[in-house]
Amino acid sequence: MADYTKGEWTINTVKGIRIESQSVIKCICLLGDVEDEDYANAQLIAAAPKLYEACKQALRTFEAHKIPPSDPRYMMIAQALIEAKGKKE
Repeated sequence: MADYTKGEWTINTVKGIRIESQSVIKCICLLGDVEDEDYANAQLIAAAPKLYEACKQALRTFEAHKIPPSDPRYMMIAQALIEAKGKKE
């Protein structure tokens, strides 16, 4: 899997809903409607890079505190990172 587009992602509601990268000129996602649910989905998508990095940091913190990979919290975060990379386990 290729690495994701770095930088802060923002929401632009000028023609539908666009999730855009601020580090490069790139549309990450385009949602055609502008309903409450679509905007909520856009907010979640725009937060994805920060959530991804937060999950990686959480696992590093767990490892530093000797929390085992069998811990349900560790397993949930690790699985989310695997799925974010496009893999299944």
